[in-house]
Amino acid sequence: MSTTPKTPTSTTTTGDASAAEPRITVSPGVWPLPGTDDQTLHVRIHQAPDCHTVRLAWPTNPTSPHLAPTHQPTPSAGWCVEGDGPGNLTARPTPQAPETPADKDSLQLQLTGFQAGTVPGPLPLTVTVETGPNDNTKSTATEHLIYLDDPNTNPQITNYQAKDVQVAHGGTTTLSWTFPRTDGAFYLVQAPNPDSKGTAAEQKITPKRANDLCTWDTGPLTQDTAFALRWEGKINETDHRTALVLTLVMVAKGDIKAGTLTADGTVTVFGTPQNLKLASKAPFAYTPAPTDGIVLADLRFGSATGTAVAKIQVQPPTGQAITAAVTASSTTTEAQTQIPVPAGSTLRVHDITAKAILQMFWVPFGLDSKNTLTLTTGQK
Repeated sequence: MSTTPKTPTSTTTTGDASAAEPRITVSPGVWPLPGTDDQTLHVRIHQAPDCHTVRLAWPTNPTSPHLAPTHQPTPSAGWCVEGDGPGNLTARPTPQAPETPADKDSLQLQLTGFQAGTVPGPLPLTVTVETGPNDNTKSTATEHLIYLDDPNTNPQITNYQAKDVQVAHGGTTTLSWTFPRTDGAFYLVQAPNPDSKGTAAEQKITPKRANDLCTWDTGPLTQDTAFALRWEGKINETDHRTALVLTLVMVAKGDIKAGTLTADGTVTVFGTPQNLKLASKAPFAYTPAPTDGIVLADLRFGSATGTAVAKIQVQPPTGQAITAAVTASSTTTEAQTQIPVPAGSTLRVHDITAKAILQMFWVPFGLDSKNTLTLTTGQK
């Protein structure tokens, strides 16, 4: 099999959501097909020191990718397991503390006695972690995708994720993944890349490694950023192989870059709307717009018959004027329109039908208190 599976992790949480979410990783990401020794399933639970139950579930269809565990997989020290039927298993810590990994904030569960079925391919594995007291248990379920195949033939990057899904502006996070080989090279594309004005370039990276677990620290992030990770190597020194995965990190109050518009940090696009004062009789006009903005017009007509029209004109500093007509009638007694007003333009009202009521609001771009319009009468 040469297809690289996607390895997203989805989370569903019930109970008290105020505490930090547990983060769960599973390895190995690739399981050899029959003919090799039984494999050990490693489940690591981060940020959940009060974890009291771990539940595993996987498909059992013999004609599809599946796991073939022994009658009762053997857990590592400090854990006990019980079978809940085919494709289900529950593990709980015993009074003897579970083995503590290098990460002091995590628990590690090892289950020996699993073997892949005879069908290669991706296999979904659901891991549900229960934390907190019995009267307020919090349950977090994550979906993992492991691959049943020979890792020496078709290596796959699995459990690729960021430690923090969202970071503060300028914050950093750590990318982690599992990978069964130590040869070849990893390449990372960060998009958008703050150091590049054009297409983000692929850079070769050397991640930290602990057994199959690889980690890499990002630099400071100022906007939502995608990280595409690629491994490239050769099998038996001749057969070229690649594996590719993608993840996203969001930045709170991140920078905005859209064409020639750029903004750093927190941005307010619209200022406070101004209810424009109207003259008693058209035509009338306003002082030139101090900034780009939008005029919102509302026309109401209270007559039982007929039609009311208000004609509003925007004259830019250069170029052709634009006139918008707002129409209301006895059947549609109220009508609205929105008119863009470039900076420096003059806003005029040329006509208002008798017995019609016109309201206009000026919405400037930006928060400057001077971005207002002033009525000047007697202009045509």
